Amino acid sequence: MSKLGAEDLKDIKETIAHTGEFRVHLIRSKSNLTLKCRMWRYDGRVIGVANGGGYDKAGAALGQGVELLFAEELQALKPGYEYVKVEGGARAGSMEGGKVKEGLYGLTRLQDGKMSLDGSCGIESVCAVIRALGFTVGIYSTGTGSDMVIARRKA
Repeated sequence: MSKLGAEDLKDIKETIAHTGEFRVHLIRSKSNLTLKCRMWRYDGRVIGVANGGGYDKAGAALGQGVELLFAEELQALKPGYEYVKVEGGARAGSMEGGKVKEGLYGLTRLQDGKMSLDGSCGIESVCAVIRALGFTVGIYSTGTGSDMVIARRKA
C-alpha cells in the first residue's frame, strides 16, 4: 500500500468532478477490529482507516475519506459545532467552542478554520454531509465484511 500523493488526489478529484460520482469500498478485517475505506478499483488507494471497537468504524473511515476528497467543499457547509474567537472580557482573543443551530452533526469548524468530519458519530451523519455536498448516497453490501458506498451528484 503506497501513500496517496498530491497528484493522485488531484486526479481523483478531477475524476469526481468529471463523472459526478465517487465510489468507495469499506472493508472490514476478519477480526472486525479494523476497517479500511479505499477508492473503488482493483488497486484502490486507502483514504480512511478506523481501528478498535466501541464506535462506528465505517462512519469514521468514510468520514476520513470525505474530509480528504472534499476539504474545500466542506468549507461551504454549516457545521454542527464551531470554535469562535471570544470578543471582550478577560478571555478576549481565546477560542471557545459551541453548537451551531441546524448545523450538520459530526462536522466541526476547527480553530484554524478547517473543517473536520467526525464519522465516529455514525455513518448516517457522514451520509448527511455527503448529501449536503449535493450527492445522493447508496450503501450496498458486496459480501462478507465489505460494503460499497456510491455517491452521485444530483441531476
